[in-house]
Amino acid sequence: MAGSLCYTAISYPVVTGCTNVTSGDWTARRMTKFKKDVVFLSIPYERMVNLIKAVPDCSAGTAVFKGFEPRADYS
Repeated sequence: MAGSLCYTAISYPVVTGCTNVTSGDWTARRMTKFKKDVVFLSIPYERMVNLIKAVPDCSAGTAVFKGFEPRADYS
């Protein structure tokens, strides 16, 4: 990756320390042939420990799932 996609997916989170979700630049997507439904999630290294520690407490981990019924088309 180089240019706009590299900036939005990698450089921005490294420089700012902020988590980032991006679909990327349309020209970079076309050049790299990413599918339309692909998004990029970038998490700075410094935030990874807390993210991993939180997994058991989230609905994707071992926590009890409550207060939300998934839509039928998500199965």
